[in-house]
Amino acid sequence: MWVSLRGNTSLSLSTGSVTEAISSLGLLRLWLAMTFFVRNDSGEAVIFDNTKTGSRDKIMKEQFHFEDIQVGDEDISASRTVTEADIVSFAGISGDFNPLHIDEEFAKKTIFKKRIAHGLLGLCISSGLRRSVPPLALIAFLGIEEWKFLKPIFIGDTICCKNIILEKRETSKQDRGIIKTRRQLINQNNEIVQEGIVVHMVKKKIE
Repeated sequence: MWVSLRGNTSLSLSTGSVTEAISSLGLLRLWLAMTFFVRNDSGEAVIFDNTKTGSRDKIMKEQFHFEDIQVGDEDISASRTVTEADIVSFAGISGDFNPLHIDEEFAKKTIFKKRIAHGLLGLCISSGLRRSVPPLALIAFLGIEEWKFLKPIFIGDTICCKNIILEKRETSKQDRGIIKTRRQLINQNNEIVQEGIVVHMVKKKIE
C-alpha cells in the first residue's frame, strides 16, 4: 500500500497484516506532525522536517510572532482526504442534515450528481490544516472579512490549505499586532474550492 502526499512524495506502507498497516499509518501521522509544506524559491511545494535544523531558522521556529511575519509570506499545509465520516459527523454537530450532504439518491438528481461536503465543513478544515505548519503565536482569531465557496468538495477529495500574508499592522498595545491572511482551500486537482480573508491578533516578542 502507498500513500500519495502533496508534491512528488509518496510513502510506502507495509501491507503484510492489518497490524502492520495500522502501525504504518501511525508512523505516517507522526511524520505529518513533524513536517510541513512551504513554497521554495521556484514556487514548488516542498517539505521541511521540524526535527532537523538548518539555514531556514525562521521556518523551523515553533511559533511565528508578529516580528517574524512579512507581507507576501506564504505557506502550504499538509493534505487530508475528506471522508463520508467527516460529513456525517459535521451534520450531527451542526444539525445540518440537508439531503445534498447525506442522501446519495437525492444528490444524484442535483447538478453535483453526488453528495458534497458542507461548505462550512471546508472552512473548519481549513482552520485545522493551518495547524500543520508552524502556528502563529496567536492571541485571538478576530474574524473573517470574506469567504467564498467556489467549487464543491466531494467525498474522497484531498485538500490542503495555502496561506498568504496580505497585511500586518501595529496596535495601540506594544505586545501584539494584527495579521490579515488570504486563505485558500485547494483540492487534488490544484483547484481553489474555497478562499477568503481571515484576521488574527498575534503576540510580539516584547513582554
